[in-house]
Amino acid sequence: MNTTTNFRMKIIVLITFLLLYAPCSTLFAQGSMYSQFGIGEILPSSTAQSFAMGGIGTAALNKSSVEFFSPSAWTDIAQTKFSIGMNYQGITSKDAAQSVFYGRGKIASATLALPVYAPKGIVVGTGFLPMTSMDYSLRSTDEQFGISFTNENSGVGGLSLLFLGSSYKPHENIALGVQFNYIFGTMERTKTFISDAVQTLSTRNSLLQNNSGNGVTFSALYNLPAEMLNVKKLNFGISFTPPVTLASSNDSLTEYFSGSDIYSTPAQRISSTSDEFETKIPSRLSLGIASQLNERTKIGADVLMQQWKNFSVNGNSFANFENSFRFALGGEYINGGEKSGMSYTDRIAYRLGFSYYKTPLKIFGNTISEIGFSGGFGFPLEEESRLNIGMQYALRGTTSNNLLQENIIRFTLSIDGSETMFVQRKEE
Repeated sequence: MNTTTNFRMKIIVLITFLLLYAPCSTLFAQGSMYSQFGIGEILPSSTAQSFAMGGIGTAALNKSSVEFFSPSAWTDIAQTKFSIGMNYQGITSKDAAQSVFYGRGKIASATLALPVYAPKGIVVGTGFLPMTSMDYSLRSTDEQFGISFTNENSGVGGLSLLFLGSSYKPHENIALGVQFNYIFGTMERTKTFISDAVQTLSTRNSLLQNNSGNGVTFSALYNLPAEMLNVKKLNFGISFTPPVTLASSNDSLTEYFSGSDIYSTPAQRISSTSDEFETKIPSRLSLGIASQLNERTKIGADVLMQQWKNFSVNGNSFANFENSFRFALGGEYINGGEKSGMSYTDRIAYRLGFSYYKTPLKIFGNTISEIGFSGGFGFPLEEESRLNIGMQYALRGTTSNNLLQENIIRFTLSIDGSETMFVQRKEE
């Protein structure tokens, strides 16, 4: 077995490990306590490459992977591309008195891009990624009339996205894109009351919300003639997703237990299913600018806005939701640029980024914001294929007014491959 075949086998083993290990690790994990609100924590919608640069991607042409929500950026993809990504998030959550650590890892995304007609930049892309995550657990104890009791509130689940889109280049300096989105997922909230008295009942109420709906994303990218600014490329990009209405329904189950043993057979079960209602996810607008300064250096910035004041469930809006805002700034440096024939170390990509995120949440009058610093690498594999690694440290929330501050470590990894990964080279 030659060196190239050995290397490819290692990549296959790594991908298999990610597929088998990552989903299992979430069974015992917990995430942000802020994920108890609405449809859960809004997850970053960026590839490992753009994640390392703060999350930019609206205006950055990417010939090695599929940028989510920016199909107009696919026009430079000239080979069949696939990507499998995973991420890990570790959160140290603390209030004024104590702190606790939670961690989780899971498959983050899978994408496939097929170039159809290169002269017009027609590329068809499809993929999967999680949109939101709900994963929290709260516990409190108290006593009344000499009887001790415990209240437990927990939630798991979230929303995911399946998409199919295409890019098109009607003019040398203009790229357009459209992406059709199918959003689906379940969120289960459980409230448990545990009484220590034998003569009383303990109860567990579970509410499972099922959601599904369709949406669309439009994007455009303009390549400004950059000679006047003495740079190689300068792109402006826009991406817009109109409001999405999900068809939702609730399945509820109430269980009654004798005494405090909630793991025994319930004394009684009552279940019901609600009529269908609507969950409305607000519109999403992203603006970006990106520049290829020279053969070695790229920089860019993105602004993302979403009108979460318009979020509603079954016609009910939420006072603790406000419009969100996200700013990202980042760049990439490759010593050898994109030229062929360079040494391996000259082909490694180095990335840095910064982001500020004003989340949709406003609790007890406090806006919950997040500041993040990111970085990462792109290691060449075969031809245009890469192993992309991104890391971020973020600080979210505050300990004021009995709130929580979260110190977050995020790690993302993806294999961005092409059809050439599986072409056997001839031995010389």
